[in-house]
Amino acid sequence: MVIYTRTGDKGTAATLGGERRPKTDQVFEAGGTIDELSAHLGLARTAGVPAVPGAGACASPVASVLRVVQDDLVLLGAYVSSGDPAWLERFAFGADRMEAAIDAVTASHPIDGFIVPGENELEARLHVARTVCRRAERRFHALPGRDDPRASKYINRLSDLLFALALWARRPDESLAGIALSVP
Repeated sequence: MVIYTRTGDKGTAATLGGERRPKTDQVFEAGGTIDELSAHLGLARTAGVPAVPGAGACASPVASVLRVVQDDLVLLGAYVSSGDPAWLERFAFGADRMEAAIDAVTASHPIDGFIVPGENELEARLHVARTVCRRAERRFHALPGRDDPRASKYINRLSDLLFALALWARRPDESLAGIALSVP
């Protein structure tokens, strides 16, 4: 399979609907930032997330949540590229589930002042992902015609979830037992 198409050699790319636009178009800025966010989440999943030995790459609740969020980000990117809100109906880890997880994590890992990232690799990577998520949110809101409230709420709540998980990662020896991090 050849992965190059040569169709972008003149500085344009196609949306999911097939419309050719300049690669600098806001749709590609937003979609590219969402893609970058997913890559950072992949890095975070590999950064020492405590797992059950022998249970595979997504054997911890945090790694499992990050993996499901990556799948959701593919759907969000498809919505950004196409404008079709049907993509948003397939979110696996919606904003309401994120709020429950955020509340549970922050109840057991309260914010005790300003946070300076860098306690450990996982915490730092989650904070990098959080800041990229905020940039993706800004890029998303700059798009005309992409105003579905589900997408807006999802990306806003996602940065909050990443902050909460980074709080937990500062003290990962403490259990996540009872915290609503279940995934479908």
